[in-house]
Amino acid sequence: MDEIIKKKLKLLAAKYIRKTFLYNPLAFLRAQIQKQRRLFIRETWLMRRAFKRRSCRLYTRISKKIRSNARPTAALIFSRTLWNPDHPLHLHGSGRMQKEAFSCLQNAGFTTYFAGEEDHIYPKEITGADLIVTVVLPMNELPATASGATLLYTCNTHAIERERRLHIASKKWDLPLEPESSRGTREQNLLAYERSDYLLIAENDLGVKNFLSNGVPENKIKRYNNCVDIGIWTPGDLKRSKFTYVCYASALGIRKGLPALIEAWKNWYAGQDAELFLLGTPTIVSDILLGCRKGSPFSGIHIDLQTYPAQFKPLIEFLKSCHIAVLPTLEDAQPSSLLEMTACGLPVITTTESGVEFENEFCIYVKPNSIEDLCEAFESWYERRDRIQDFGIKARMFIENNHSWPIFRRHFRDIILKVALEWGIMLSAN
Repeated sequence: MDEIIKKKLKLLAAKYIRKTFLYNPLAFLRAQIQKQRRLFIRETWLMRRAFKRRSCRLYTRISKKIRSNARPTAALIFSRTLWNPDHPLHLHGSGRMQKEAFSCLQNAGFTTYFAGEEDHIYPKEITGADLIVTVVLPMNELPATASGATLLYTCNTHAIERERRLHIASKKWDLPLEPESSRGTREQNLLAYERSDYLLIAENDLGVKNFLSNGVPENKIKRYNNCVDIGIWTPGDLKRSKFTYVCYASALGIRKGLPALIEAWKNWYAGQDAELFLLGTPTIVSDILLGCRKGSPFSGIHIDLQTYPAQFKPLIEFLKSCHIAVLPTLEDAQPSSLLEMTACGLPVITTTESGVEFENEFCIYVKPNSIEDLCEAFESWYERRDRIQDFGIKARMFIENNHSWPIFRRHFRDIILKVALEWGIMLSAN
């Protein structure tokens, strides 16, 4: 019944409209104009909505700078804890990285401000900067009104791929997952990827492919190399009497490939003149697998798990005396510990998932969680132990040419200048 009434009302309305327009052509004309006007307003609104956020922000910032004639500003949001000169990691790892990045921004011609990810609330000179370099958590805390170009330090493998690999390993070895890293949860990382304009990625081609396959546009990716202080991590002349493999890493657990490494050593070691040292920060998994944090839990394996001070001289001297660096990590972004061991002139056993692009002349790549591959790698280097010095020289040269701080400064400055050009940021000192 309601449908019949609606149809009659529509017919009456149509008759009224025809009658009105027949006797009042002006009313018909006004109706047509109003219709076209509504269509125009809607199309304009849709165009504005589709207009790229980046272009809108670009126009806002350029017009503001032209009016004020001010020097462009940059903000670096990293770790306030590591920014403290009294902190042991102030000039090591991430502490050194943020110092170098800050200097690069200044030398590029920016008035540069610093904030810590611990701050949570950021002043106008940070949120209103023309260019913002940050890590994951502050990226998600920046207000929507921030108009500058944003560059995000990803620090690890893509969050989705990282989670997938860790769950596979946890199931394979029947071990608990380690707690979320300080770099944020999967959801926090994905939100930061979406909000940022560029991703700063220290990865090889496989690592970059993981970002591309998970929907990150190629033009959003800016690659750089993680670096070490080649003046501190140097090769040594004196080597241990036994052929020594060493695994040195922070949070030595599932993520660093510890379960496969232990099982592979048990399968390969049969009294050879060799030994394996495990050094680094202990985890729940290392406690389960090893049962202690210092000593020799298995034949040929020696462990000393603790939080080592930055650039700890006894540790550096020990690494120099070893023969082969081992880090079968499941996911990483050119970890500092691997670069440091290689800088000490050690040939390498690692995975392509580590993010490095080491040459095959001094590096054997193994599959993640592969006991067989690790056994073959142990045997391959052991058979060539008489020529290990030659491989170590090539490893050291690669670090000098690709992972030293002068290399980082050049790459990072190039990235900043390209972003500034793309965003119309006018620098006085290029």
